[in-house]
Amino acid sequence: ILTPKACVHIFMILLKMLIMPLVFTSIVTGVAGLGGGEDFGRLGRRTFGYYVTTSFLAVGLGLVLVNLIRPGEGAQLGLSTQAEFGQASENWLDILRRMVPENVFEAFTGNGNMLQVIFFSLLFGFFITKVAEKPRNFMLDLFESAFAVVMRMASWVMLLVPYGVFCLLVKVVGETGFDVFKPLGAYMLTVMLA
Repeated sequence: ILTPKACVHIFMILLKMLIMPLVFTSIVTGVAGLGGGEDFGRLGRRTFGYYVTTSFLAVGLGLVLVNLIRPGEGAQLGLSTQAEFGQASENWLDILRRMVPENVFEAFTGNGNMLQVIFFSLLFGFFITKVAEKPRNFMLDLFESAFAVVMRMASWVMLLVPYGVFCLLVKVVGETGFDVFKPLGAYMLTVMLA
């Protein structure tokens, strides 16, 4: 029999299963489709600037609202609160070293290596544009086709979202009761305000 806990576990595994193929195929397809040279550099600078600006605004707004509303105070969701964080003493050089994968295939085996996968995908897509026309067209067709297949898989998994969320709610309510919804309401208000 499929318990709510088992349903949540299967749903989360399905979501994790798609992360690496989706990131890899989308970045390679996007970068290779841009071509090399000036367009790539200009888009890279704009994307980086947009990313830094929106991240700064999102973090600032999030910190202000969380400190004002204090959502989650008293919430006992029965979920694991342990997380592994990088060392606080890391500098930019350490981050750059971690960004370059020693073994590409090893980088693809864990969702914790996302920065390495992104770096490799950017390089791979860029160098597709630097090979002869025949292999370039073949690789573009291959990755565009792979991206289309992964997107179809993702849309199928998204059909399961209502069931996955329902099972997650059943699991949380079963373990903690309905009292959990009061602090979650504050969290929902914070998200909506942000």
